[in-house]
Amino acid sequence: MDNQAQQVPIDILRVYIKDVSFEAPNSPEIFQVEAETRIHIDYKIESQKLQETDDKDIFESTLTITAHATQGEKTVYLLEATQAAIVTLPKLPMHQIDMFLKGYCPDMLLPYLREFATSMTTRGTMPTLVLKPESFSARVMMEMQKMQQAAENAEGNSEA
Repeated sequence: MDNQAQQVPIDILRVYIKDVSFEAPNSPEIFQVEAETRIHIDYKIESQKLQETDDKDIFESTLTITAHATQGEKTVYLLEATQAAIVTLPKLPMHQIDMFLKGYCPDMLLPYLREFATSMTTRGTMPTLVLKPESFSARVMMEMQKMQQAAENAEGNSEA
């Protein structure tokens, strides 16, 4: 995130688990099998405006993980968990709001979700899920740079 975005005052009002589902459909049989476990992970980022005033906006930002662990064709476990936060932002241009809601907030939520996912899989006596660090802010910045470059290229082509 650029320096201007880092200096914007953001208030984190609450961080909480919004939704969770843990399934181990092939237990206890799966515990007797010694096979390589593969884990496929997907992230989903969402946000919604909860309240608007003259000088600030209140948003709910969510980061959802779906982790599907398999041994061959059999499901070892399926974990879906949504970590959420309620945040207050001052009135900002839409591109800055997007940077916060798609980058900063998921970056802030990931450590909570990482700990929760590790705890859930450990409690299920499953192969432990350890989520790698991700930089959602870097992804947003790359997407914004690509869009800006595409717009500049389109503008350059229309002038030719």
